[in-house]
Amino acid sequence: MIIAITSVLLGVGMLVPVVWSKLSASSPSHAGQGRDGLPEPTPAPPPPPPPPTLKAGPTIATPTTAKYFAWALMDRKTGEINGSANSATGTNSTESMIKAWIVSDFLRLKGTKVPTAAELKLTSTAIRDSNDNSAASLWSKVGKTKSIARLNSICGMNAKNYTKAPYAGWWSFTQITAQDVTRMGDCIISGKAAGEKWTEYVLTEMRNVRGLVTANTSSGKTGGGHWGIIDGLPENLIAGTSIKNGWTMLNYDASWHINCLAIHEDWVLSVQMRLPNKNFKSWLKGLQAGAAICKSVTMQLVYPQPEPSPSPSVSPSVQPSQQP
Repeated sequence: MIIAITSVLLGVGMLVPVVWSKLSASSPSHAGQGRDGLPEPTPAPPPPPPPPTLKAGPTIATPTTAKYFAWALMDRKTGEINGSANSATGTNSTESMIKAWIVSDFLRLKGTKVPTAAELKLTSTAIRDSNDNSAASLWSKVGKTKSIARLNSICGMNAKNYTKAPYAGWWSFTQITAQDVTRMGDCIISGKAAGEKWTEYVLTEMRNVRGLVTANTSSGKTGGGHWGIIDGLPENLIAGTSIKNGWTMLNYDASWHINCLAIHEDWVLSVQMRLPNKNFKSWLKGLQAGAAICKSVTMQLVYPQPEPSPSPSVSPSVQPSQQP
């Protein structure tokens, strides 16, 4: 009997480590567990940064080459307009920028009538190629300065016709503030300017403006207008942005009158300036400087600002040797 009891006790003693070993193997590890014994939740990854857009923020200095400079940005979600201190009071002649309104006004006035193929060509070339002859033809069809009166009443603006000879009544001399330019852009994309039927057509033509700054000559009645704001936008905004620039070196004050307009579903941006031509070595250099200013303003308004590129580190193997 003593031998039997001893065997049972030895058997139990050997069984306990085996059972404990099995229980330990089947139990979850305590590493990574919370106080209740459950696994700790995996931290959620941080949300991706918002896609870049334009947002008023930094104070943009007046370019040293400009005797007049203004900019304005409308947030179309809130209707708020921010800009330079003179953006609601200073004015510039619109030059070819106003062609976007003239085309819109013409198409809206057509009502239920379908424009002829010749008329549609005028509307397209007036915007895509900034063709002066096309714009002049449409200007006559919309009643000339009566069109500016409609611009003010429909878009809530205060643009003024130029009344001094010999440029009285010219569409290109219409005086407008930077803030009113954004209201005109909002009027176009909202559908008020061209009407529901033609709004997308106008915006598409503005997205297809063609020709670089170098496609312009001092005597040309048509030229390249694809420059300025569009060149300063992040890649994700370019395809959905419609533009129309205006530019002329006017002899009466020997200055470049330059306007940049860009329309996006979230915002409208305008930049205006007058640059004395004497500051530049050639006729084209003045226009190129204006295009660069429009681009620079845009880049300063990008939000969030892109992270600066890290400075390249110097490999120890190529560091200059130290002299004793």
